[in-house]
Amino acid sequence: MASKLSLLLFSIFIITFHIPKSVAIETDAENSDNCRRVKSDDYFIDFASYQQNIIVAEDNFSLFLKESSQNTGHLALIKHLESENVDLEEIQLENFPEGVSFHPSALYLVKPDQLYVLNYNANKMETRIEIFTIDSQFAKYHGSIYFDSSINGFFNDFLIESDHTLYITKYFINENLADSYPISINNYISLVNSNHLPNNVMQLYECTFFKHSYSDCQPMNFTLFNSVIGIVKDQFDNYYFSSKDDDGSYFLKKFTKDSTGNFIEKNKIKTKEIIGKIKYDEENSKLYLAVSPKIIHFFKNLPGGIVEIDPNSDNKKLSTLIKNPRSMIRKNSTILISSYYEAGGYACNV
Repeated sequence: MASKLSLLLFSIFIITFHIPKSVAIETDAENSDNCRRVKSDDYFIDFASYQQNIIVAEDNFSLFLKESSQNTGHLALIKHLESENVDLEEIQLENFPEGVSFHPSALYLVKPDQLYVLNYNANKMETRIEIFTIDSQFAKYHGSIYFDSSINGFFNDFLIESDHTLYITKYFINENLADSYPISINNYISLVNSNHLPNNVMQLYECTFFKHSYSDCQPMNFTLFNSVIGIVKDQFDNYYFSSKDDDGSYFLKKFTKDSTGNFIEKNKIKTKEIIGKIKYDEENSKLYLAVSPKIIHFFKNLPGGIVEIDPNSDNKKLSTLIKNPRSMIRKNSTILISSYYEAGGYACNV
């Protein structure tokens, strides 16, 4: 039986607009004119636009099995996303240090070819950022950014602000991990339990860094940046954070910086679902959000989705949605989406 995609329109509220009650729709993606299967034996974790192609972080985890730390992920290049025959080619790592496992969880490309990869080294239960220069076939390793054990944990997303400054979001700390590999059923149970400990999860840090050295990271204002999960910046120097407030509500928050570099909150969008990864498309100046049910509802098989928002318009559009998405990226008129439930992904016309 062909797998199903769940499409969903979510209730979202912001100061200037309101979208009515959500409606769920199902479609057969494999037989749909709008979606094409992007086949892979591994799971798509994150994406980054590269020239006319897409870099993919892949991993071979199984959510319901404890994985050995010897299992590693890799990088791949997707070509011809808009064609019927999508090419997926593995990118070889050059000069990558021995003894370091590679489990990429987020990508950040500094144009034209410097790629930062958020990597969970399960061998030492540590998060690092690996720095590569990249072309269509190889990623040459140039160094790493390390995090002090006092803040180390499983990080979800990051943003390179300048040559020596970054922002990074911590999802949960190592003390909450039941297994050395972060994506396992035991660790999701631990995460559910630790969600009731607000000091232990979902923190935003500002870090000063240099290659081959430990970064100096300071927690951001917790009142302003409570439980940040995803982060992105547009070309107009607006910052967007997905976060959870003390009352359990989830928001997409928009910030700018004043002349002294302090963040100023401009507005926010409220949703009942968790907002995870955020992507920004410079070509059409729109945001794409991966939303999924709250962790406590994970095993109820509730649908999640992809939400498209024009931050400069009062007419907010909801776009192609998929059950429990991990991440997504817009490429011209095609959106690439992936899920916790299936290896590979789908390229859908929107």
